[in-house]
Amino acid sequence: MKKLSYRLLSIVALALLLSGIATGAEFEIEKALWKVEKSLLIVEAKAKQGQTLLIENAYDPSQVLADTRLRKDALKVRLRSPQQLPCRIRVINKSLAQTLERDVISSETKKRPEGCFPTALSEPPPAENQAPIANAGLDQVHSLEAGQTSLTVTLDGSGSTDPDGSVTDYIWQGSPDPDDVVSPVISLGEGIHKYNLVVLDDQDESSLSDSVRITVEAAPVEPPPPTEPPKTAAEAHAAITTYEGPSTCIACHEDEAVAMHGSVHYQQSGDTINLTNDVTPFSKNGLPRAGERGDGAIGINTYCGSHENSPRFTCAGCHVGNGRFPNPELPMDETERKAELSNIDCLMCHQDSYKRFPSGEFEPLEIVAAGADGKPDPNLDPLLRTGSKGVPVVDRNTLDFLFEPADASSTLVSLGGTPMMQDRVSAAQTVHATTRKSCLNCHAKAGGGDGTKRGDLSSALIDPGPQIDIHMSSSGGNLSCADCHDAGGHRLQGRGLDLRLNDVAEHFTCESCHDRPHGDYSNRIGGSRDKHATRIACQTCHIPTYAKGVATETNRDWEDPHFSAAACNGRGGWLPREDKALNLTPTYQWFDGTSQVYVLGENLADYPSTVLKDGSEAITLGLPNGWVNTQNAKIYPMKEHSSNSAVHDASNSLIAHSTYEFFRTGSFDSAVQSALEQTGRAGDSYTVKRVHTFQTINHGVEDSSAALGCGSCHASLAGGPLRMDLVNDLGYDLKGSEAEVCTQCHENKGSMSFSKLHEKHVKDKGVDCSTCHNFTRPERSLNGNIASFIDD
Repeated sequence: MKKLSYRLLSIVALALLLSGIATGAEFEIEKALWKVEKSLLIVEAKAKQGQTLLIENAYDPSQVLADTRLRKDALKVRLRSPQQLPCRIRVINKSLAQTLERDVISSETKKRPEGCFPTALSEPPPAENQAPIANAGLDQVHSLEAGQTSLTVTLDGSGSTDPDGSVTDYIWQGSPDPDDVVSPVISLGEGIHKYNLVVLDDQDESSLSDSVRITVEAAPVEPPPPTEPPKTAAEAHAAITTYEGPSTCIACHEDEAVAMHGSVHYQQSGDTINLTNDVTPFSKNGLPRAGERGDGAIGINTYCGSHENSPRFTCAGCHVGNGRFPNPELPMDETERKAELSNIDCLMCHQDSYKRFPSGEFEPLEIVAAGADGKPDPNLDPLLRTGSKGVPVVDRNTLDFLFEPADASSTLVSLGGTPMMQDRVSAAQTVHATTRKSCLNCHAKAGGGDGTKRGDLSSALIDPGPQIDIHMSSSGGNLSCADCHDAGGHRLQGRGLDLRLNDVAEHFTCESCHDRPHGDYSNRIGGSRDKHATRIACQTCHIPTYAKGVATETNRDWEDPHFSAAACNGRGGWLPREDKALNLTPTYQWFDGTSQVYVLGENLADYPSTVLKDGSEAITLGLPNGWVNTQNAKIYPMKEHSSNSAVHDASNSLIAHSTYEFFRTGSFDSAVQSALEQTGRAGDSYTVKRVHTFQTINHGVEDSSAALGCGSCHASLAGGPLRMDLVNDLGYDLKGSEAEVCTQCHENKGSMSFSKLHEKHVKDKGVDCSTCHNFTRPERSLNGNIASFIDD
C-alpha cells in the first residue's frame, strides 16, 4: 500500500509538472527549498501581475503560507522556523483556476527534509471541490435581411470550464427559453436579448451566472461603407466627434461604470468598518446598518462643517457624480440603469485639464456687503448676483442639477471664470489613466484651498522635488496615487483617521512594499531600526515636516469673517479666518488603524477634550485608537486642526451650520439659525465651542538621509532636537518609582544612562518591557518572569 501511495504521488507530480510546463512562464513554481542552516523555507512562484496566488501545505491545506494579489510577476515567500515544515507545497492560481505542486527540497540532502509533515508520507488530501465557471460566450450582433422578421441564433456555452472536474449540465434562462444544452438554437426578432447561463459540475456544484447579449438589428436600408475599427484605446477615443456628457463614456465603458457605482468616490457613503463608534442610530432611513454601508450626510468636520444644510452645488463640485444624487442600488430597468451610470463623470479622474460648472438655470443670489470695518453690514444694499453668477436651480423633488464641461462655451466663462485649456470633445478624445494631477485637482483643495486640509496633500505633489516627496518625485519613485491606493475594481485602499468610510477593509501601510527595509532586526539590540518599525510607523521617521511648499490650515474661526472676491468661483462671498503655516513639525499619537470619528447626532459627552497650544480646551472629533499596550498600534505623525462649532444645548450635539448661509452673510449665527430651521429646531439655544481633530500624515516621505535621528525621541542620544515626550505622552513611563522598579530584582544601584540601562537589561539579559513598564512586547520573546532576575 505504501509503494502504491508513492507511485500515485509520482504520477500526480508528473501531471502537475506537465501542467506547469503547459502554462509556460505565465504560472509556475520556481523554487521550494528548505535551507537547513538557516531554518528557512523559501517558496518562489511566477504568475502575471494582478493574479491571486494561494500557497498551502499540500498535505495539510489548513497551513496557508501565502494568499495574496501580485504586485509584480512573481511571489517570494520566506518563512523562518515554521511550526510545521511541509514535505510538499501546493500553489493555486485563483485567477487562472490552475493548481501546481512541488516537493520541498533540503539544501543539504537535495531530498525532502527530515522531519517534514507528514512524517509517514501518504497521499495528499484532495483539494476542496472548486465551483465550475460558466461562460455564456461572446456578445453577438446580427442584422436582419430585407423582409426578414427573425433569424436563427446559436448560443455557445462551450467555453464553460470546471477547474477540477467536468461540466455536466447547462441551464439557460431568457426569452424565448432555450434548451438546456451546450449550444441551443433559438429564433430571435429585432431587439436586444439577454441570456443567462449557469452550469453544474460532476459534483452537482453550480457556477455563478454568466450572461450574453444578443443584438438583432433591423435590416439596413443601405449597407454602411466598410470602416476599420480603431485598433487601440487612443484611436477609439480620438474617433469621438461629439461629447454628450458621461453617457459618451458609458457607451463603451459600462463595466467600469458599474464598478465605480459602488465606490465611496461616487456614493459618498460606504463601509464604516474602521470606526469604533456606532453610527447606526444616526444613519438615514432606508440605508443599511453601519459597518455595511454608512451615510455620507452624517459626517461633520472641523473645516467646512457639513453639507447637510447647504445647497448641493456647494460641495458636489469635487465628487465624481455629475450633479444628481447617487442611487444606492443600480436600477434593473435598462433606461434607468443607463441614466444612473451616466451620472458618473469619468473625466473627473481621467482628464488632467478637466473643469466643470453647473448648467441650466440660475436664481439670483444676494450677498451681504462689507462695511467700513471690513465686516458684514446687513444695513447696506446687498451685492446682487444674477444669471450664471447666481445659484443653480435644482429639481424641486430630487434636489438634483447637472454639470457641464467648463470649456469656452460654458456658463463659467460668462461668470468671469477661466475655462479649461481644451474643448469638451478634445477632453474626451485625450483621456488617460489617473495621474497625480487628476487626483490632486480635488484632493489638494479639500477644505477650500490648496493644501488647506490634509497638510500632506497640495499642488506641490503634482511634480515634487525629492525633498518634498521621494515617492512621487520624477527623480525618485515617480509613483502615481493609484500605484499605492488602487485596490482594483475602481476601489481604493488607505484612509486618514478622520475619515469614516472605506472602499476596502484592509489597512494599507508602508509594509505593503517595505517589509523590514533596514535588514537589522534584533529583539534585543536597542538600535535596531526594524525592531523600532514594529511599533513606530515609517512615516514618523521619514516625514520630518509637513506642509512643505504649500501652507496648511491649523485653525479656522467662523466668528471672524473676511470678504473674498474670489470665493464661490468668482461670485464673491464671506470666508472664515484661516490660520495657516508652512514646514510644520507633526505631533505624535498611537494609532492602530481604527478611530473614533464624530457623526451628527452623537452626544459630545462621549468625546474627550484636548488642550490646545494656546491653553484652551477643544472637543476632539477625530481621535486615533491605540496605546502603548495595543496590539498592532504604532506611533504615527499627526496634523492637528481646530475651529469653532455650534453645540445644541438640549442634546449636547453639534449643529451642522449652513456654510452656504455663512458664505452669503458672513454671520455664523445666521448659518447656525438656518441649520436649526432646516432640522425642525428653530429658536433652540446653542453654545459656540472649540473643536479639534487629529489627522494622520502619510505623504511627504523624504530621502533616507533626511530621516530623524535617535535624539528626536530619546533625549540622551544624538540627532535631536527632541520632538516627542515618550514618558508623559506616549506611555513609556515606569510602573513605579525608580527605586520601586529597580528593587524588584536587586538593590538600587543608582541611575544609568538610557543606552546603558537598556543594553544591560534588554540586550544582555533579555528582560521584557513589563518588568519596568506597564506594557509588554510578546513579539520579541523576552523574559517577563521577574523571579528569574532576582539577585541571590
